[in-house]
Amino acid sequence: MNVDKMNRRVMLLRPESPLDEINGCDTTYTPTREVWAEFLKPGFVSRALFGDAAAVEVTQGMRLRPVEVAKGWRVKHGEHVFHVEHIDDTTPGELILTTSEVQL
Repeated sequence: MNVDKMNRRVMLLRPESPLDEINGCDTTYTPTREVWAEFLKPGFVSRALFGDAAAVEVTQGMRLRPVEVAKGWRVKHGEHVFHVEHIDDTTPGELILTTSEVQL
């Protein structure tokens, strides 16, 4: 891992789902930790929507040092918020997050 490339400060956001007054859940995201990350080259995934219609989803890879994070968390960088889709922890000493940008 080249720490010189970890030049983006990001905030990790943990999901919280408290029950509301009608026993439903309203998920909120609580800031947990700020870390340095390296943004990797964006990826493009083709997804089927309805029948033959297809859409392309852009994913953003992020490399960071091992830290508590899980699938379903969010990552905030400036005005952009990303949803953690997958975590690759196969290389010792680093995590690769596969994320997709959340449209707020």
